[in-house]
Amino acid sequence: MGKRVGGFIHYVIDFKIIFISISYIVLNILVITLLRNINIHISMRHILLTFGVVIILFLISKHLRNISANSNQSKKRKSTCRKLLHFLNLINLLVLITVFSAIRLAPMIKQEKRNDAVSASFTDQWATFDAIVTSEITEKANYNTIEVKPASDISIGESVIKKESQKFLIKIKKYQNPRVREVCNIKGLFKIPESFEDFNYKDYLKNNNIYLLMEFPEIDCSGKREGFVLQNILVDFKQKLNNIISQNLKEPQSSLMMGIIFGQDRLFSEKFDSNVRMAGVSHIVAASGYNITILILAGSKLLKFLPLKIRLFLLLFLIWGFCILSGLSPSIVRACIMTSIALVAMILGKKNTIHISLPLAAFIFVLIDPKIVFNVGFRLSVVATLGLVYLQPALSNIWKKVFKKSNGFVEDTLLTTLSCTLTTLPITIYTFGTVSIWAVVANCLILPVVESTMFLGIFGLISLKLFPLLSVLLFEASNIQLKYFELVVNLIGKVGWGYWELEKVGIIIPIVMCVLLIFLSIYFYPVEDESHNFYLKISS
Repeated sequence: MGKRVGGFIHYVIDFKIIFISISYIVLNILVITLLRNINIHISMRHILLTFGVVIILFLISKHLRNISANSNQSKKRKSTCRKLLHFLNLINLLVLITVFSAIRLAPMIKQEKRNDAVSASFTDQWATFDAIVTSEITEKANYNTIEVKPASDISIGESVIKKESQKFLIKIKKYQNPRVREVCNIKGLFKIPESFEDFNYKDYLKNNNIYLLMEFPEIDCSGKREGFVLQNILVDFKQKLNNIISQNLKEPQSSLMMGIIFGQDRLFSEKFDSNVRMAGVSHIVAASGYNITILILAGSKLLKFLPLKIRLFLLLFLIWGFCILSGLSPSIVRACIMTSIALVAMILGKKNTIHISLPLAAFIFVLIDPKIVFNVGFRLSVVATLGLVYLQPALSNIWKKVFKKSNGFVEDTLLTTLSCTLTTLPITIYTFGTVSIWAVVANCLILPVVESTMFLGIFGLISLKLFPLLSVLLFEASNIQLKYFELVVNLIGKVGWGYWELEKVGIIIPIVMCVLLIFLSIYFYPVEDESHNFYLKISS
């Protein structure tokens, strides 16, 4: 185990792109947390001091480089100097990444604190303003919610909320139906979000650039829409498809289908929603980008008879066609980009491309939008992809070692499902504070069916105009599978145990789970020509 872990660490350090990408993502989270809890001006002075440390480390590194190049020095001393020099270079790189991250994030956190201060001045104040709807409607039991951004500056006394500086969460009545990008006049009372006992709702909204909310204000939507015309068309198109699904399927099957295909947040009955959480399958019907993982799994099996490169090209077209069909949902776009990078890497066929491209893709996302690391959909997209790339081969290797044979169904379906479920489990526990012993079982029972359900639903929508009878048959077939989904979830719900809501999960348990999964992947990952592998040899 030590040799493999050492080889993995040497591999990550050797490929600077991987090392920098992973380091930046981790340090980005730490720096955001630090800057949010200290004075920005103090932190900038610390950055200047850090630059001084970098200069000192650079001078020490230069001195060690001179020693290792001096022919009069002993081999032992030269070797020691080279090892120390390598270590100092890594420390220097980490310090530089930290400084860059702090400089990159300081203006953003400063704007956060400015928004916090301005929002305090607007609390319990009435305001009338024009706003642009930025999100689709999210359904709740007794009301719906939308997100809006001000179309112009809003002033109350000397306090001003600048146009585009933040968004507002608006609770609306069930019959109200504003469209995405529609301009609405809103009149209501501003309030600051209140955190729940076991959930910091205020910080959750802050990560989405929301600092204020309104409950049931007067809303008058003009019908005028702003933004990209194509995006508006696609969003409306997705809504029409949702209406078609509602007409062809009853509840909860229609909401399940919308969640599976589009990641659409839909309102289930209280009992069924509780059963879904107990079964640990919420991610299947959530706007998380997990839909792309399901699509890739199903597409790979459906096209298995084709040569690898042709299959990968078709999968690329498939996921982006699906992305357009879904109305370019942000979570699904992110998942498509992540998956596309992995597919392109596999198409190129270069040995280490996929191992470099995945962390690099995540790095680019975090570089563009640092607060995306707090987005559950982004996290699920990343770890589900990592599970397919690393954990699934490791589990497949374990299967072959234990049973001394291959099994297509087990390796392609059961272990693939298990790898995605296990890698997303720590995030589910940390984010939702729930643990279900049924999660792995339920996912293994449901996911293989969900894959074909997604295709039946998509083809049912496509064939509606051209072949109405075929469309009816496809929807009926998908309805049977969705009833099976419902049956599994409700059976687990009737058991009434094996599901716990944890009051304070913290970060320790998910981190321990992640470490165990990483060690499992490293130890059992199949390495070609292991006895001659460079990184394993230098770690011996």
